[in-house]
Amino acid sequence: MCGRPTNSAIVPTEEEFVPLRDLIYDTSGIYLSDSKRTLVASRLARRVRQLGLPNLWEYYQHVRYSDPDGVELQHLINAISTNKTHFFREPHHFDFLMQKMLPEISERANRGGRRRLRIWCGAASTGQEPYTIAMCIAHHFGKALASWDVEVLSTDINTKVLDEARHGVYESTLLKEIPLEYHKSYLLRGTGDFAGCFAVKPFVRKLVRFERFNLTEDTMPTGIDFDAVFIRNVMIYFDAETQARVLRTVSSACKVGGYVFLGHAESNHTSANTRFVPLGNTVFCKK
Repeated sequence: MCGRPTNSAIVPTEEEFVPLRDLIYDTSGIYLSDSKRTLVASRLARRVRQLGLPNLWEYYQHVRYSDPDGVELQHLINAISTNKTHFFREPHHFDFLMQKMLPEISERANRGGRRRLRIWCGAASTGQEPYTIAMCIAHHFGKALASWDVEVLSTDINTKVLDEARHGVYESTLLKEIPLEYHKSYLLRGTGDFAGCFAVKPFVRKLVRFERFNLTEDTMPTGIDFDAVFIRNVMIYFDAETQARVLRTVSSACKVGGYVFLGHAESNHTSANTRFVPLGNTVFCKK
């Protein structure tokens, strides 16, 4: 494919779409079927215009051969990745966290165990999920939180959403997603330039660390053992081979007896990994 396609229609030609699709798959694991041609074009149109390029074929050439530091490749991944999220999404998972997992960890500490809690949120997006986890932790421990070593490692391949997440500022229309009893303790209402917004309180934000991480390529450092891994609503964007690879990463990072939380449509993705015991409602325990 050495010549430049001349078709500049809104829907990409096969010659324009296939190289981009393969590049996205190879670098992120995101699988895009042929039906996603228009989606790809719409998400990349603004970036293509910003670079003054005539079509997606020239954009692919730019990313593939004129981007030695991978800056434009990251722009590509940011544009293509889906970041749907909200606070307390799939609330039964947070019921499990509050009613079973956190009491178990507290009980172990009361019997002489370490006051240490590590949770990995593997598809953090703009932060609503990890901040929900952090609020639940703060709510459970109350004043005793200060005596605990807590970290919610929150990762995503999309650097743009991670930048938003670190600020912890959201439109007030999202307050309805958060239980009222959490508002005063963990949130700040915006005033002045921030009217119409709210922020997660600093002590809650400090429980969360945001990092870029590619689930399909990167590996967790050895010795890390998470008490729980939230890997929700991301497996659906991967093919079977990539799903298996991601689950191996999750399995190696989660401690024995730790919990893994998947999205509501993802329960069947653990079937090939015998290390996970289903507990119902897309919660699994690593054995």
